Amino acid sequence: MNIEYLRIYKKIPRAVLGTTFFVEICILLRRSAFISDIDHIIHLIVNMAGNVIGGVIFLLLLMTVAVIGVKILGVIFFFMDTIFRKIISLRYLNKRLPPELIFTPFELSLYFLKKHKKQVLDFFRGKSISSSPALSIDYKKSMKNFHKHENFILNHINNLENIELAHALSYYSGVTQEQVLEDYLSEKIDDLKYSWIVILITPALISMLDINISGYVWSLLFILSLVWIFLSIPLLIRLKRRYAYYLIWSYLDTFSFGELAQTVDREAY
Repeated sequence: MNIEYLRIYKKIPRAVLGTTFFVEICILLRRSAFISDIDHIIHLIVNMAGNVIGGVIFLLLLMTVAVIGVKILGVIFFFMDTIFRKIISLRYLNKRLPPELIFTPFELSLYFLKKHKKQVLDFFRGKSISSSPALSIDYKKSMKNFHKHENFILNHINNLENIELAHALSYYSGVTQEQVLEDYLSEKIDDLKYSWIVILITPALISMLDINISGYVWSLLFILSLVWIFLSIPLLIRLKRRYAYYLIWSYLDTFSFGELAQTVDREAY
């Protein structure tokens, strides 16, 4: 039974970001007339459909607005991320920034795998033996086969030509609950980045409304926006590292050696 709708609360942060950004776009286009526009839309819906049905229509309208806002945020951040990656490709910055800010999550997972390959491969070797006790009967022969298999894996990873294709193959070869978990980890990173855009332009857009706000308060809001961005960078690093660790497991699990446990495809984690 599909119970994904019961997990709608997980989408609330993204919905809030999308709605807020859409409102900010409307403020940018309509300026002080935005407030009267909202009041006019609400009265129009209530007069046409009544309070109950009008409320349902308004909620559906908010959902549509949230989706549109998130899509626009995604496009904006795609271009910003492209420009950022061009800038950090400079040798001076590339040596000073942490790898979590330089690489994409999948590139970061390959970086960690190559850096800690012995620890990671030891884990998967132990996982394979524990899942197939028969492998421990002739331990020396099993280790010889393991080392051949591990060399194949490392050679494969070191010679990847298309990182995006490798990630796609790993994602679509997984079962549904693995894909849902990966999407969840990825969306948490995207939501944090989207909040930078939304929060950073909020002080400027507030000044476009007919609200009496002093320059001191406006400056304070702008400073708080910058503080949030800088304070959230360690959180971004932690989220990307956690996502990269999961991607290491997800990618290497494809090459697991031995008899695997039965996997049941479910719709969520």
